[in-house]
Amino acid sequence: MVTVALSVLGLLAGGAGITLAIAATKRADRIIAESAELIRNQFNVAGTVDPRAIRQVGVVRYDALKEMAGQLSFSVALLNSAGDGLVLTSINGRSPLPTSAHEPAGELSAAGPGSHHGCAPVAS
Repeated sequence: MVTVALSVLGLLAGGAGITLAIAATKRADRIIAESAELIRNQFNVAGTVDPRAIRQVGVVRYDALKEMAGQLSFSVALLNSAGDGLVLTSINGRSPLPTSAHEPAGELSAAGPGSHHGCAPVAS
């Protein structure tokens, strides 16, 4: 008698578990569809690329100091389609020099490597 009652209780619990799993799956599917719709609406056109994504990458190696050869200094520019982004500069010399990060201010200058014209220091 006890085993029959436990068996029936187990079947009921299993059925309830399956019902909860089906309901949870349907809800998850609905949330995924709503999220996809929100993302599509945010960009106004399905399949477009986020305009804030990095679209242009440039690397320049150069000799920043006369006593150092081998183009060990470098600048890396990471920009989005609007020209906003980040310029990382590392100058190698005999003594340790820090790597700096700058935000491009307008168009990047054509003054050449190592020049900070057109770049403003990142506020900390």
